[in-house]
Amino acid sequence: MRQKKSRLYRLKRSIYLRSIRRKGYMAYNSHLGSVVLCTGLLCVLALILRSLYNKYKVPVPQTDPILQLATIRRH
Repeated sequence: MRQKKSRLYRLKRSIYLRSIRRKGYMAYNSHLGSVVLCTGLLCVLALILRSLYNKYKVPVPQTDPILQLATIRRH
């Protein structure tokens, strides 16, 4: 027959299991937070690069017929 575990043992075990569960939850949340933060930073970087590209875009000379075709197709 199995011995009944002491009340103190059960209390310690439940606290330990609860703390492990909470630590796992916190680790998951911090991982999710870092993923969201990195995604946000990439979006901001893309917006900055796009605005810089639009600001310093070099106009295409209209003399080259191949470049004219490429410009017409793009628009």
